Amino acid sequence: SYQIRGGVLGDRIGFGKTATTIALIDATQNQPIPPVPLIDAGSFIPAKGTLVIVPSNLLDQWAQEISKFVWDGSRLVGLNNGWNPGRSKDGCPLKVLAIGTVSPLRLLTAGELAKADVVLCSYRLLFSRIYLDRREDIAGGTSLISLMQATRRIIEGQFNDKRQGKIHDAVTLSFPILEMFHW
Repeated sequence: SYQIRGGVLGDRIGFGKTATTIALIDATQNQPIPPVPLIDAGSFIPAKGTLVIVPSNLLDQWAQEISKFVWDGSRLVGLNNGWNPGRSKDGCPLKVLAIGTVSPLRLLTAGELAKADVVLCSYRLLFSRIYLDRREDIAGGTSLISLMQATRRIIEGQFNDKRQGKIHDAVTLSFPILEMFHW
């Protein structure tokens, strides 16, 4: 047996699903990263945060709700690069990365993504041609097994990124794929 890190919260509109989820994220943000289960160890990059996948039309709403419940709600920051905690004395207490398109993901490294408290992602991103092509570039195929094998090479620091022409590890790999992480 191993610790389960996920779940589904279902209820009617307006009954507090988003607020409850944000409260849980906020309440657990300072806990250590749970270990990857032994059966998956070495096949996924450990991630600190919570991955929230939403329809594209709800991405901005989620960012506003996070701001409202864990910050003062009056200072919304552009979503292109996410938020950085501590940018100022009244900075957002969570590092939130909002990724609606491939553009912000291309600018991130796997190490930066693994350190985020919350990664907001739109469904559209996961099915975009550029994202799927990058997934196939990393995996050398389309199967989850091939992606897990590639992730193992990344963790071991032996991944040759043909697109960038250099060897990467789980910190330096740029334009990572969300399925590589243990959320």
